[in-house]
Parts: sequence; C-alpha cells; structure tokens
Amino acid sequence: MSNFEGFWAQGDAVTRGVALLLLLMSVSAWVLILWNSWTLRGARRSIARAVPAFWDAADLASGRAALQNFDAEGLLLPCWTQPPATPAAAPWMPPATPIRA
Repeated sequence: MSNFEGFWAQGDAVTRGVALLLLLMSVSAWVLILWNSWTLRGARRSIARAVPAFWDAADLASGRAALQNFDAEGLLLPCWTQPPATPAAAPWMPPATPIRA
C-alpha cells in the first residue's frame, strides 16, 4: 500500500475533504498561471506590432487607429485616454503648507 492509499484509507471525511480542497486549489492556481502567461504572451506580441505602427503613422489620429487595430488586449488605449493618476495624500498626514521665503 502506498503512502497516499494509506492516508486515504485511514483518513476521515474532514481529512479527505481537506485533501480534495487542496488538490482543487492547486489545479486552479496552475490554470490561472498558465492562462495569465498565455495572455501576457499575446499582449507582448500585440504591443510589439502596435508601437511601430503607431510611430509609422502619418498623424495622431491614424496612430490611434493603428493602436486600436493591434491592441487586442486593450493595454495601450487606456494609457491614451486617461491622464496619469495623482497619488492621494495619506489620511493621517496633515495638509501640506506652502514654504514662505
């Protein structure tokens, strides 16, 4: 009898449930890892085609259209449409006072 068979035969419902839950969580973690790596690989390829197409465009509007055509994952257009976020002040810090010369 192997170690796993002995563990399974001697275990109660809680032990078996925990073992199955750990197996399910492990499989789902690997699925997420593989899915994200597949998505990032596609994004890397899209960006490698989109950036040169943008810079080869005649004007800004055609450059944006080139980004839309190549940016299947939607990684570059949010950078185009939204201004960079300014960091919020920490709530525990007092408001900044101007320095007087």
